[in-house]
Parts: sequence; structure tokens; C-alpha cells
Amino acid sequence: MIEWLLIRHAETAWNMARRIQGHSDVPLNANGMQQARLIAERLSDIDLAAIYSSNSSRAFVTARMIADANGAGVTVRPELREKSYGEWEGMTGPEIQAAHPEEFALWQDVRDPAFSVTGGESDLDVRARVRLLIEDLRSAHEDGERIALVGHGGSLRAIASELLGIPPTAGTMLWLANTSVSTLRLHDRFTALHNWNDASHLRNHNG
Repeated sequence: MIEWLLIRHAETAWNMARRIQGHSDVPLNANGMQQARLIAERLSDIDLAAIYSSNSSRAFVTARMIADANGAGVTVRPELREKSYGEWEGMTGPEIQAAHPEEFALWQDVRDPAFSVTGGESDLDVRARVRLLIEDLRSAHEDGERIALVGHGGSLRAIASELLGIPPTAGTMLWLANTSVSTLRLHDRFTALHNWNDASHLRNHNG
């Protein structure tokens, strides 16, 4: 059994404004830096064989702070990057609905996994790229090891859905809070979900 900790990056200003980030490289805000310190403290005594991070700065800074507290190294894996939203990046939901009503309906109501924004990725595209990462990491780590994957809501949901056999249309409902920890235990023939969206380290933090 190999244990995977899926960790969403800490907070950014666009998170607070509910602006779509996608591949846009938005840095952590002050509250996000504090969240990253708290998740780093939480994981400081956990035995980690490796930490893998998206190449977006909001994820990498979160991962680097965890690594500094834990002592494990960070390896950047672009496959962990957020889903690309193309021309919608930087926009809020109401702005998208006003400018692109038909596409917004496909995105929010129909939940077509093959739908993609101009210049962006579909849910199926994201599943395809994380599938390659899953295969690589499964072969890279031995039984009994624990690794951390620091990424984004879209990429981490895709990883969990792929491993648990959840269809893309249902996987979009798996919410992840900033710096939440979700634990998957990968056995030879199946994957078990141990916990999901645990952000208990933020309980006493007023951000």
C-alpha cells in the first residue's frame, strides 16, 4: 500500500474574488502564506518519501514551505497544473455568464466532460494527463511509502476520480478547500479513500 496526500494550494487573491485561475500564475496572498505555514506545520512530522508540485507558483510555494518544514524534496510535475480555462481565465462566473451564456450553460448545467473553452482544456484532457502521472508515480514508489501531491482543485479531483473510478461528470462535485489534505491509499488491485478535504489545521485561523 502506498499513501498519497492530495493537497490543494493555499489561497490567492483570485480565489477570494472567485476569478478563474487555470494556468494563470497567480501568487499567494497574505492569508495564503499563513495557510501554507499552517499546513507545513501540520505535515512537519509526517514521513514523506517525496513531494510533487504543480509548476504554478501558488502550488510550488505551498509545496516548498511544506518541504522546508518536513525535510522532503520537491519535484515539479507540470501534469499537476490546474485545468486551463483559456480565454475565461481572470473572469468571474457572472462575467462569463454575461459574455458567453451558451458556453456557460454547457460548463455549469450540462457538465459535458468534453467541453473546453477556446484555448483551454476539457475535463477529459485533464484526466488524460493525470493518468500518465499516476502511472509514473505508482512505478516510482515502493510499498509502505507516503508521498504528497500539491496541486489544484481540478487536477487533484481528476487524480482522485481516476483512481477511484469516478466518472468526470461526478468528479467535478468533489470540493477541495485551500491547503486541504485528502488521503488515498493505493493497494495492488484497488484504491481506498481514507479522508477527503481535511482542513482542520485552519480551524483556529481567522483569515
